[in-house]
Amino acid sequence: MKVVVAIDSLKGSLSSLEAGDAIKNGILKAIPDAEILVRPLADGGEGTVEALALGMGGKLETVEVTGPLGKRVNCVYGVLEETKTAIVEMSGAAGITLVPDADRNPLHTTTY
Repeated sequence: MKVVVAIDSLKGSLSSLEAGDAIKNGILKAIPDAEILVRPLADGGEGTVEALALGMGGKLETVEVTGPLGKRVNCVYGVLEETKTAIVEMSGAAGITLVPDADRNPLHTTTY
C-alpha cells in the first residue's frame, strides 16, 4: 500500500512535516509494510514558508527581527537558489502564536 500524507500545520503545536510524521508513524503501526510519503502543505498562513521551500527543494534561513511585542524574535524564510526567489511569511515575524494570550491586544502589538 502506498500512502501520501499532506496535512497543514496545527497552529502553535506541530509543523506540517511534524504532523505528517506523526500520522506516518500511526499508519506504520497498523500497516507495517506501507510505503508512506510525507509532503508539506500549507494554506497560506503559518507553515507556508516551510511547505513551499522544502516542497520545492529550497532551504530555510533564519533572521532576527522585531516581533509583535517589540522584542527580537527569530524568523524563518525560504530561499529557492535556482530562481533566486525568497519566500517570506508575515506570521513568522508578527503572528499571533508569538503573543501570549494575556498580551493579545492590538493596541500594544506591532507588525513593524
